[in-house]
Amino acid sequence: MQQTVVIGAGISGLALAYELQCAGLDTVVLDSASTPGGVIKSENHGGFLVELGPNSTLTKPPVRCLIEKLALENELVLPQDHARKRFLAIKRSPAHPLELCAAPMSMREAALTPILSPLGKARLFFEPFAKAGQGVDESVDSFISRRVGREVTEMIVAPMLAGIWAADLERLSMRSALPLLWSFEKEHGSLLRGAISHFSKKRKESKPKKTRARLASFQTGMSALPQALRRALAPDSVQLNTEVLRIEETAGGICIHCRRPQPWPERLKPHSAPGSDGATTAILAERIVIAVQSPAAARLIEPLSSKLAAALRTIPYAPLGVLHLAYRQHDVQHPLDGFGFLIPPKFKQPLLGAVFSSSLFASRAPDGFHLLTVFSGGAAAPHYADINDERVREQIIRQLNFLIHAKASPQIIAQTYWPQSIPNYPLGHFHLQQAAREFEAQHPAISLLGAWDTGISVADRIDQASKLAASANWQTLNQSKRIARN
Repeated sequence: MQQTVVIGAGISGLALAYELQCAGLDTVVLDSASTPGGVIKSENHGGFLVELGPNSTLTKPPVRCLIEKLALENELVLPQDHARKRFLAIKRSPAHPLELCAAPMSMREAALTPILSPLGKARLFFEPFAKAGQGVDESVDSFISRRVGREVTEMIVAPMLAGIWAADLERLSMRSALPLLWSFEKEHGSLLRGAISHFSKKRKESKPKKTRARLASFQTGMSALPQALRRALAPDSVQLNTEVLRIEETAGGICIHCRRPQPWPERLKPHSAPGSDGATTAILAERIVIAVQSPAAARLIEPLSSKLAAALRTIPYAPLGVLHLAYRQHDVQHPLDGFGFLIPPKFKQPLLGAVFSSSLFASRAPDGFHLLTVFSGGAAAPHYADINDERVREQIIRQLNFLIHAKASPQIIAQTYWPQSIPNYPLGHFHLQQAAREFEAQHPAISLLGAWDTGISVADRIDQASKLAASANWQTLNQSKRIARN
């Protein structure tokens, strides 16, 4: 019998498997894909290094710890100095066209920015006196508007959050998507007072030499992280091209029925047996972790909890188009001296924004070229997500050329259409999270892990994997194995 099986070789599943292996548990990862990493995909096209999924991660403590364990410190790439600047698209007046303006990065800059009117700025600084909400949940749009005003929400907060979640903020849960800000109001009655208290406490608790979290990637792209995890796992621990059809609880453990084109490696053959239909095989495991997107997770747990499966199917995923475009530097008049830009959803433009990839990290494009990663669609404008449609691509490129003052059209290096890119936590999502914990309590041999549950960023996923590996149930299993071996 296999000790632990993780279903899903995304960053969550790989990070968890690695932590469990470090704790002494024999772990196998199964995934239907042909490569590990899930949505993390880096490709090099003639010197243009493109990210089809996440383009970076924050080096929060769990991420730093993992990077150190994997000996990836020398491969880290930090943003270039000028990449601190962010741009927002604005209109100076209804008659003016859109233009890019540096976003405020401090309260002083917020007081001076042309992005907000004097009334909008006054409303922002009134935030500590705004009334607290009374509900058990609230949309991000409603919560932020109530705290800082409609203008700040539409012109600054909405584009920034749309750039992270690709969500319709009127349907995104504040309590689940931004739990820290939600707690600031609940505990302190104000975002400003909550932030002051939170960061003051963090400074007191932090060690003198604690390294601040930084945005980072790797020399060969974000795929370096899942690839390093795969190398660090024991031989044959990651089994790709393996479709998990169903799971069932038996007296002897969890039976995992799979379909795969190749035979199992020798180390797994003692744990496998022909399936009931002759075309599949099955692995018996003491414990499993389901670390896949919510629709796939729903299918697997349907026989065990139709109620939770139905709830998982209600989680919406934002559709997203990603274009990687190369411009000759002399064809672009904008200096592209920043991270990138975002467009407020209120302007109803064909693109959400862009990352100035070659400005953000060095060696992302050949000399003489700019590389931009452009995002379109999202939950609020799904019709702009399918960039396989030539008309959609033309609208996106036309708008981009105007904003960055390009004199010539770009070369399309790569394009990706994600019909289901980012889970958007709906109102009341905390009820689903509670149901997931109740399911795990009722089925202690099964754990759930995924971006659909808590946190969508790479750092969030590594953090959640680390917490699950350190949880009491897994530690108990590890201790029992050590006792058995002795």
